[in-house]
Amino acid sequence: MIVVGATGGHVSNGGNVVELVGFFLPGVATPAGEVIAPAGSPSRIVLRALQVGRAVAEIVSGDPYGGPVIRASLSIEVEA
Repeated sequence: MIVVGATGGHVSNGGNVVELVGFFLPGVATPAGEVIAPAGSPSRIVLRALQVGRAVAEIVSGDPYGGPVIRASLSIEVEA
């Protein structure tokens, strides 16, 4: 599994090698079992390796509400 600091993205090549599990906002569990999480848009994406091969994920980071946005390609190589 790979956790990337980003607000969004998708697997553009190699969807059979890597899957995008989802978009998340990290939180903290208290000793009482409550989850404390900040409000806002997701700040992490999680990718999971499915098999050996190569994949490319297009990721987006920045303010989804009109601020600067950064786009990048993430090349991933999964080995046995």
